[in-house]
Amino acid sequence: MKYSILATEGPHDQAFLAKLLQTLGLERIKDDRDSLAVVYPDHRDGAERFLDGLKSQHTNHLKTFTREKAVVACIVGVLKPGRTNTASIADNDWISEQTVTNVAEVSSLHNFIKTLLEIA
Repeated sequence: MKYSILATEGPHDQAFLAKLLQTLGLERIKDDRDSLAVVYPDHRDGAERFLDGLKSQHTNHLKTFTREKAVVACIVGVLKPGRTNTASIADNDWISEQTVTNVAEVSSLHNFIKTLLEIA
């Protein structure tokens, strides 16, 4: 069981893991702003400027969460054109020693997984 909950394939698995973390007192990572500020600050700023520069008819539908997804998609398009967000997260520094050290939510999740898997 301790290994299987880490294999999240879809929204149900992700929701399960998020709820589990919440019951353990660990907050969900609300958005990627902190991680982006640590590892890709220029990319984040450029993506924000790009979205801000579009006519409102193209961005009116973006709420806070979907806007964050759009920012991530813009950055992925620069880092790995044609790749999915998931592939970019696996291939790039979205989660790295730098984010584990400098982003509280990522650090909490990292420590939780180490404890769960009984890694020293």
